[in-house]
This record gives sequence, C-alpha cells and structure tokens, in this order.
Amino acid sequence: MSPTDGLLKFTNKHLDRFEAALARVLATRDIEPVHELRVSSRRLSEPLELMGESLGRKKMRRLRKALGEVRGSLRHVRDIDVLRLALVDAESASVGNAEDLAKLQGLLAIHREAELSTSRKLLKQLRPAKTHDAIGATLKSYSSGLTRSREKRLVDDSARLWRRKAEALLERPPARDHAPGLHKTRLKLKALRYSTELLSRLDGENREPLLKQFAAMQDRLGAWNDHVCATAMLAQLVQNDQALAGDPEWFATVLDYAARRARLMSHELGETLILWPRLRSAVELHVFGRAPREQGDRPRDTADVLTAGGR
Repeated sequence: MSPTDGLLKFTNKHLDRFEAALARVLATRDIEPVHELRVSSRRLSEPLELMGESLGRKKMRRLRKALGEVRGSLRHVRDIDVLRLALVDAESASVGNAEDLAKLQGLLAIHREAELSTSRKLLKQLRPAKTHDAIGATLKSYSSGLTRSREKRLVDDSARLWRRKAEALLERPPARDHAPGLHKTRLKLKALRYSTELLSRLDGENREPLLKQFAAMQDRLGAWNDHVCATAMLAQLVQNDQALAGDPEWFATVLDYAARRARLMSHELGETLILWPRLRSAVELHVFGRAPREQGDRPRDTADVLTAGGR
C-alpha cells in the first residue's frame, strides 16, 4: 500500500464513522454513537495535522478546532453514559438495593436527556456535516497532488510529528504526588496512539506490540478518569438541600458509592504506575533507538529509527 493509499484509507474510514455516528446522535438516544463521534473526531485530527505540514497549519487548525468543538459538545452526555454503564456492572452491585439503584438511574436518565438536548442544539450551530465535507474535500485535493517525492515527505512529516508527540508524553509521566496531571498524560497518550496508527498506515510497518501497550495504558488512565468524573457528578447530584431532606438515606447511599469510586482512583493510579516503566522504555526505544533513554540521545533519522523499532 502506498503512503497515499494509506492516508486515504485511514482518513476516509474515520470520516465514514464520523458521518454515521453524527446521524445517529441527532436521531436516536443510543449510547454508542456518542462515543463513536467523539473517537472518530480525535482520529481525524491526526491526518489534518499531518496535511497541515504542507497545506498550512492555520487552515488545518480551524478544522481541528471544529472537531474539538463537536467532541466537547457531547462530553457531559458521554460522562453520564459511562456512569450509567458502571452502575449496571457487577462491581457496582453494592449500590444500595434495587430501588436505590433504579432511583439513581432514573435521575441520571433525566440529566442525560437534558444534556443531549443541549448537545443537539450546539451541534446544529457547529454544523459538523460542513466540517466533515471540508475535511473530505481537503483530503481529495491534497492526495491528488502527491507525487513520489511528496509521498516521501509525507512519511517523513508523519515520523517527525510522531516523535514530537512521543517526547511530549515522555515529558509528562504519571506521578502519585501529582494525580491531576494524569488527565494531560491521558490526552497525550491518545494523541500518540492515533499518530502511531496513522504512521503505520503510511509506511506499512507493524507496530502492533507498541499499540497494544498504548491501549493497555489508555484503559488504566480511562478507568481513572471515569472514577474522577463519576465522583464529581455524584457529588453534584447531592447538592440539592430539599431533595436531601426528603430522602436522606438514599443520598447517604449515593455518597457511599461516590466515596468508593473516589477510592478506586488510587487503585487505578497504582496500576498506571506499574505499567508506565515498560511503556516508557518501549517509546524510548522507538524514539532514541535504545532504552532507557540517555541524556542527549538523538537519532540521526527519526523515520529510520521508527522503522527499525517497529519491526
């Protein structure tokens, strides 16, 4: 597969996912398309950033910002969905009795309906379908002008962006004494994972072992973030004085569950710290050609180092 074909296949795949998810978000109350729309918007940001190296970063920055706004419009809906899914998980069976759980689920359903209504209004203002079409037109124009020499530059640019994101991740390791920084670590890991997927499409190298490590770490950081969001959301729910006076036992049950989710944040942080050294070494190997990184190491050719590390 040529770099041009790789770029087209990667970008068109996520354009299709974006379009299908958007239609379902606007027409249904399903959980899955909300997640799909947010994930596809993140992955589409990678080829836009890459094309910006040749077409100009300002134009691509506008499209990437538009994708971010679409993603942000659904953030609260997604947070509620994740909490509701956790409540039916076996580990959450201790959330009071069936009546307590049903009451909490019902309250969350009301909040989701309100948030989804707000999100749909925002989406109409943001006109994501227009953003989708603009990305497709940009891709078509850009790919049609890719000669063999420009394809080489495309791969080199992708490798350079990959390295930049790898170094950004290495500069923000998880730390027990700075848990709030985990959110930025999580976002940088996502960016590096999607950049790795795109680079592998362009140069044909197999980086599955590295991607599996990224996915494992992302699962841990995602679980940590889910506990953070759940704890904050539940704390907000119990700020209604009148409702608290009306059913103090139920509110105590909700607070007990929130406290358990807060304690689980520490567990996920511990799991993250266990996984980090191995992932750091793997990233350093791909960036610097050896692990662990030594001060001042710089590979002569980033693309060659990435190729050698990916085999």
